[in-house]
Amino acid sequence: VPINYRLAPAVSLDDIVDDVRSAVAWVYKNAAEIGGDAEQLYVLGHSAGGHLAAMTLASGWQGDYGIPDNAIKGGAPCSGLYDLNPFLHTSQKDYLKLDAAGVARLSPMQNLPPAGTPMVMAWGGKETDEFMRQSVDYAAACRAGGAVVTTHPYPDHNHFSLASELTNPDSPLTAALIKMMGLGLATAIFVDATIVRVVLVPASMKLMGDANWWFPKWLEWLPRLDIEGEARLPPRELQSVSQPTD
Repeated sequence: VPINYRLAPAVSLDDIVDDVRSAVAWVYKNAAEIGGDAEQLYVLGHSAGGHLAAMTLASGWQGDYGIPDNAIKGGAPCSGLYDLNPFLHTSQKDYLKLDAAGVARLSPMQNLPPAGTPMVMAWGGKETDEFMRQSVDYAAACRAGGAVVTTHPYPDHNHFSLASELTNPDSPLTAALIKMMGLGLATAIFVDATIVRVVLVPASMKLMGDANWWFPKWLEWLPRLDIEGEARLPPRELQSVSQPTD
């Protein structure tokens, strides 16, 4: 289920997180009506979506939105920002309407997922040092809190090319996502529409078959994505040779 959210500076980061959590709650409450399974909800996102996926995996907000604490079964925050403290020393704090209290409220590092939550994380080795540091630190914090985290660092990818890894059905990252969600029908909530339409859906359909995916009639106006013949792989220079680490 691709979802969207309002953007800064028109709204605050609190509003953006609220948009995503509200959408997740709506999907949970309406899953049966739209052909999904409310007991099989996963969140995935990249970059800004990585932060928002992590904030959706966090504990403590679900009751305010009328869903159970365990409504989200797992997730994959990739190449996100998980510690917002550095923003307080930049002009971006005004853009995001962020203060010290907001950092504590909106940093995934300070709002970890429940123990036992399965997670898949990935980042590129050619991202900035801060992106890589935050990914490593957040994965470690989640593990220390009891989450079951699989990490996939890709030395040859940058912040933008990482998503192309999901065009490869043989990628360890794609395999880890499919394994986490299971091979049966699952409802996945994506907070990065680019990954959904261009990357993850084609790769997953190649692996799992059309029967495992639901496409609502109200999205039929979108361009059709057909997977024909061999899977379309990213350029050779973008293919990772890294192995996942547990």
